[in-house]
This record gives sequence, structure tokens and C-alpha cells, in this order.
Amino acid sequence: MNGAAATGLSETEAARRLEAAGPREKQRTSRSYVSIAIANTFTVFNLILAGFGLATIIFGNPKDALFLGILVANVAIGTFQEVRAKRALDKLAALVVAKATVVRDGEPRHVPLDEVVVGDLVRIASGDQVPADGRLVRAEGLALDESDLTGESEPVVRRVDDEVFSGTYALEGEGDFEATAVGAASHAAQLTATARAFRHPRSPLEKAMDRLLIVMVGTMAPLAIGLGVSLALRNVSQSEAVETLTAGIVNIVPEGLILLVSLTAAVTAAKMARHGILAQQLNAIESLASVSMMCTDKTGTLTEASLRVVELIPAEGVAEDDLANAFGAYAAGAPARNSTLEAIHAAALGDGAAPGEPTAAVPFSSRRRWSALELGGRRLVLGAPEALLDGDATDPKLRGQAAEEAAAGRRVLALASYGAALPEPGPDVELTAPLQPLGVVVLAEELRASATETIAFFAREDVALKVLSGDNPATVGAIARDLGIEARGPALDGRHLPEDDAELLEAVRAAPAIGRISPEGKERVVRVLTEGGEYVGMLGDGVNDVPALKQARLAIAQGSGTQMARSVSDLVLVSGEFGEVPPMVGEGRQILRNIQRVARLFVSKAIFTAFLVLVIAIPSGVFPMLPRQFTLTSTFTIGIPAFLLALAPSSGPWRPEGFLRAIARFSIPAGLATGLGILTTYLLARHAFDCDLTQARSATAATVVVSGLAIVFALEDQPGTRRLVVGALCGLMALLFFGACTIPIAREFFEIASPTGAMVGAWLIGSAVAITLLTAALRVIAILDRRAGVTPRETAPGPHAPTA
Repeated sequence: MNGAAATGLSETEAARRLEAAGPREKQRTSRSYVSIAIANTFTVFNLILAGFGLATIIFGNPKDALFLGILVANVAIGTFQEVRAKRALDKLAALVVAKATVVRDGEPRHVPLDEVVVGDLVRIASGDQVPADGRLVRAEGLALDESDLTGESEPVVRRVDDEVFSGTYALEGEGDFEATAVGAASHAAQLTATARAFRHPRSPLEKAMDRLLIVMVGTMAPLAIGLGVSLALRNVSQSEAVETLTAGIVNIVPEGLILLVSLTAAVTAAKMARHGILAQQLNAIESLASVSMMCTDKTGTLTEASLRVVELIPAEGVAEDDLANAFGAYAAGAPARNSTLEAIHAAALGDGAAPGEPTAAVPFSSRRRWSALELGGRRLVLGAPEALLDGDATDPKLRGQAAEEAAAGRRVLALASYGAALPEPGPDVELTAPLQPLGVVVLAEELRASATETIAFFAREDVALKVLSGDNPATVGAIARDLGIEARGPALDGRHLPEDDAELLEAVRAAPAIGRISPEGKERVVRVLTEGGEYVGMLGDGVNDVPALKQARLAIAQGSGTQMARSVSDLVLVSGEFGEVPPMVGEGRQILRNIQRVARLFVSKAIFTAFLVLVIAIPSGVFPMLPRQFTLTSTFTIGIPAFLLALAPSSGPWRPEGFLRAIARFSIPAGLATGLGILTTYLLARHAFDCDLTQARSATAATVVVSGLAIVFALEDQPGTRRLVVGALCGLMALLFFGACTIPIAREFFEIASPTGAMVGAWLIGSAVAITLLTAALRVIAILDRRAGVTPRETAPGPHAPTA
């Protein structure tokens, strides 16, 4: 044993130092749900809209700045939902916020990380975050993950008098250190959230949204320049120029779409919080819906975390009482107990004699699969049967019994005596002297009540499940078999995986589980699956799961897991129930399907607006609608329907790839068809039926409503209740628009002319053209999709379907 015992600071002195240090930045318990890029783009577009609104108020007709009121209302709604969701997440996150163990007045106690003070004696164990800089006074096989500081992934062994730094994690062993720098003076202040910064490239949806917005800006800029030049050459009045520019350019901006993305993410995060799931990343919502392969640990996820001892099997020549005494002494003398040692200790094996403090120890490592203690001059090694029962001294019968119990789904641990001094703890330590097996202990674990139903849900959703566990392959395979996990082959042995990545990919896809797999093995499996085209989720709770969690597209940690696992995860199961995940998968897929659906509305509107600018506004210097009329029609054809559709129930597959392609395949023909119908109405009313500009604009506005609602209805391409509901919604929106046009004060404000025969004729013809062209375009797309083998629903098949 290294180092010396210490009592630490007194509670009074710690409080004095904390007060003297002044305010310190509190731990963040939750994060905003709007990604930085989307938030910045939202701000840029808001500034553009605000600029047009201000120019309209100053130089044009203030009535045409009505869109500013809609913008403010949208931002207010979005902000309210985010604040509401953030409060719910903060309450949930407080349950799993990281804490430090400090020794004060000679007693260990848990305090928030920001309450650690200089001089505190801080105790760390496997999986704990190092909360401050300091110098070790005790170290027992302590190995740290310092990859965030150095970039090196290999564990670093630390001994007494070595320095430790905040921003690192304990992988193995335990120790005490005296804090020498905290808060802004420590490495933690310079490495805020570095455990998260290294991982997660932008998600497919985020990238698709970025590209979409770039295309919008690229379209808007040249059109604005062309329209501005056209107006300048015609020498129109300042108010007319502002009116035309505002009507033509503002409506290309999809500000409502950006808001809906953040709003739906916030609403979903709040729903997750109510299910006991803490979302720590925006793209976790998308990832949860996009997962095609879920890798998970076994214990605590598919099975209950608690274990119970069911049998002791002594080796030949060893009395059962002696074996019980040895197991009981090991469990009682262990400096730190995991769930397995807790179960052995709770079984009260042996005579109950106190073993005393161990004089040497090698902590457990998932890499070597054993740990060791020296108790009263006797050296005992506890670990996996394969690691301890392979020697010549092992009774073949004992090996066979251990294998049979493992094949039956039981957890089996072997105990052996060691005839030499225990080696110095370290990641690569080995036992060089022969082992004398004493026997094995058999432990049973119960399947979680919701496990079978959860597995069945994932099977229905075409999400494959793979169990990655440190247990015996036979044990893990038996559990997978009992749960009904489909597979073409048996469980794999993590110690003998194929060297070739292509062979490994095929082997993993065929197997239900992998046993005796190391942390590096888990990481490699996740990497190979990802490179093979799978959208991989990883669920874990220990330090041995962290490499795989970092590698996965979606990282999920148990709320009872280690600080290190929680810190690198996108989602935290605060409730610890894996059964809460399936409802959230469905929720996420619903939200993302709806985002794709409403995105088509916004893009269709942008396309027909750009078309009208190109064919009418630039050649003539006049836009076929006033800005306030566009605001009115957009409210009934885009704003209200999009808001309701984004949060409405939906069904069908979701695939993040091909997001823009699916939108373009619908929105380009729909937008052009609508634009041609609107163009027909305006030209007939203005030039064929000899209507004045106010009458032509009124007929055009009516055509925009009819054709816009036709697009909303066309989004529902499958018969059913939802299509009937959407049809009723479209009818209601049309009634509200035409009803508003009958109110004198509304007609006066929006400059809607009283209908004449010429106006009605132009409206009917233009609407018929728009609907006919839209129907024809969608039929051509459907025919092309069928020929290409694309699923007709949403033009977006499931995770393994072909891409158009």
C-alpha cells in the first residue's frame, strides 16, 4: 500500500476557503437544444428580416411590416418552449450531476465539483473525474485517462507524489490527492467540456439544414441584387422599391423552418425528461431516431444490476467451508466493491472473521479480467475462469462445471491462491507464478421485466441489437437467446475476433453477442460497424464502455454509471430503465419525419417566390402581391399547418441520408407548378381581363392559398385517418382566409379588392393550372420512384432501404 492516511480539512476551514475564493462558475446541468450553427443562422436570418422590416417602417408602408409581428411571436414561442424544456432538464440533470468525494474532519463526504477547495483531500476511484489539480498522497493501482490533456489514449499509472490534473479520469484503482488548484486556476477551466468536444461530428440533419440554408442564401442574394438593379433602372419611388424588395426577398427566407427545428427538439427533449432520459446533445434526438444498430452492455441494462450467489463449487481437494471463507474474506477485505463483490459480501460466506486491511492489491481491470489481494500473508486472485483455470494445476472437472454454468446464463468467477508476491499494479501487469485454483462461485442475474418487450420493439423497427459484455461468451449468448435476439450464428469470443475488419463486420452482424470483450475490442466493433454503414448507438455505464461510447454516433449512459461514462454521453438514462428508450425512438422518428414533411412546405414557398421574382418582379419592377398579403397567405398555408404537422403523430420509416434529395424531389416541381399557376392568375387578371393592380394582387393571393393548401394535402400521399384530418385542416384554413376577406376592416388592411367576375375567373383558371401541374408532377415522381425501387412513403425508406 502506498501513501499515508490523512484526515483532510475541517468542514469549517473548507467553508472559509470556499467563501474566500468567491463565486465560481457552477456546473452546467443541461445544454441548449439548438446547435450553435443553427442558432447563428437563425440570428442572421432574423437580422435580415429585421432590416427589411425597419426599412419598410421607415421608407414604405408600416402595414407591410406585419411579418415582424409573426417573427416576434415565433421567437417568443420558441424561447418559451426552450426555457420550459430547459427547466425540466435542469431538474433531471441535477440527479446525475457529477460530485467529488472529499475527506473532511476524517470522514468522506460528497460535494459538488465547484465546492472543492485548495487543501481538500480528494478521493478518486475507477470511473471518477479528477475535479482539481493536486498531488497524490495515496495510490492503489491508480491509472488515469489523460487523453483530453495529452491526446494519448493509453492509461497512465500514477503513484504517490505524482501530480494529477483536472480534466482527467480514473480508469483503474483508487487514490487520494491534496488539491492544489481549483476553479479558474485549474486545467478544468481551460478544458471546459473537453470530454465532449472531441466527439460527434455534426449530424446528417444538421448538415442537411446547413446546406439547405446556404442554398437559400445563394438564391436570395443574386435575386435581391437583380431586383434592386431593375428597380433602380426604372427609377421607382422609394416606398415602391421597399415594398417590392420586401415582398420578393423576405418570403424566400425559411425563418419558420429554423424555428420549428429548434422548437421540436426542445419539445422532444422535454418529453424525454418526463421519461427519465436526459438529453445532453441536440443531435441525440436525431440519432435516437436514426439508429440501425444498438450495442449494449448486459448487466444493469438487459438484466437487473443486483446479483445473488447460488452455488460454490470447490476445486478437488478443497473443502467447501475453506472456499467460502476465502471468498468471504476477499469480498470483505476489498478496498472497493463492484456489484459482483457486493453480492458475494451480502451472501455472508465463511465464518465472518474480519480479514483486516489488505497489505497489497491489484485492482480489477477489464483488460486482464482479474484482481488480487494480499490478506494476512495469503495472496488471492479473483477473476474470470478462463483467466485463472487454464493452468496445469486446474481440475478439468472444475473447468467443465464452470463452462456448463456459464452456458446456462450464470455468471461464474474463479478464486485461486498465488504463491509469489503480488506484482506492482499497472495496466499491463501479469501474474508470473503458478496459480492454485480454489474453486468457483456461481451467481445468477434476473432479466429485466421490460427486456423482452424492448428487444421485440427494436426488431419491429429494424434496429439490430448486439450485446457486448465482459462475461463468458456462453453466458452472454444464453442471455441473448433467452431475450429473443435474432442472429445467424453463436456468440463471439472477444479474445479471438478476426483481425481483418471486413471479416469482423460480417462476424458481428451474424452474432447476437460478444463475450470477454475488452474496452478496445468494444471500440473496434463500434468503429467497424460505423464504417460498414450502420448508424451505431452504444449503451454503457462503466469506464470499460467509454472508448466505445466515444466512437458511437449515439452514446447512452446509465444514470447510475460512472462520471466518465455520463460525461461523454448524449443521453443519460436517469431512471436506469432501458425500457424507456423505445417510446423515445418512436417519438424521435415522428419528429424527424414531420420536420422533413414541413421542410417541403417552406422550400416549395421559397421556390415559387423566387420564380415570381425572376419572371415578374425583375422584368416589370412589380411583385404580384404586397408583403402584408404574403404574410396573410403564408399564415394559412405555411405557418399554422406547419406548426400543427410538426408536432402531430405520424408513422413510417426515417432515414437521415437523402434528406435534401427527398425535399428537392418534391419541392422543386411543387414550387414550379404553384408558381406557374400564380403567374397564370396574375397575367390573366392584369392583361387579359383588364383588372387593376389591386384586383390582380387579390386574385393572386387567393390562388396562393388554394395552391399552397394543395401542397399541404399532397404531402399526405397515403390514404388513412391522418390524410382525412389534413384535408379537414386545409378546408378550415381556406374558410378562414376567405372569411377574413369578407371582413371590411381586414379587406382594407390587406388591400383585398371586392371580387368581380374577372377576378374569380383568373383565380379559378390559375388555381386549376397549379393543381393540375402539381398532380401531374407528383405522378411522374411516383412513377420514377417505383422504377428506382424507392419506397413511396416520404421518398425516404428505412435504414437499410435503397437510396434514390
